[in-house]
Amino acid sequence: MTFASSSTAFCFRSVLLPEIPALPLFIRCDGDIVGEEEAEVPGLRAAIDGVNKGQKAMFCENSILAFRNELTPGSILKVNCTSKNNNIVRDVRFQETTEWKFNENPFKRTIWKCLLRQGPKMENQHTLWRAYRGGSTRRCGQIRRWIAKTDGVYLEGNLAPRKRMYDWYKV
Repeated sequence: MTFASSSTAFCFRSVLLPEIPALPLFIRCDGDIVGEEEAEVPGLRAAIDGVNKGQKAMFCENSILAFRNELTPGSILKVNCTSKNNNIVRDVRFQETTEWKFNENPFKRTIWKCLLRQGPKMENQHTLWRAYRGGSTRRCGQIRRWIAKTDGVYLEGNLAPRKRMYDWYKV
């Protein structure tokens, strides 16, 4: 869910507190309350602080970047992904999936670039220049699942139907 003002947007979650069940709170991913409810409800800051300390917190869910090998039996899919501060290298066996979770940078767009390689001599490859591209504002719980098949690279974004996106290139 996104709360947008004229200058910015935040992802947030609605939280119902047991003490005040009729008042839903909207808490941004950074833990701050959206709106003016804090000033109007006594004891609200203490309740929010309790949520921030892990008491049934409902903040931004991590985003997921995943890769699945559906090539051929015995095949290996080599995945090498980079973002501004990360470099992840994985070998994915046939019918297996590798994934990692991350939070989007709240101040700058999060981008993951990935090189996928496969074949007996890793001669088939494709560079996903935007395996994951975050929004101009932070988003919550995004899923990008890339599937390697012999005829190309497919994407399931946020559990949408699988769509063929790219061909393999021989090197």
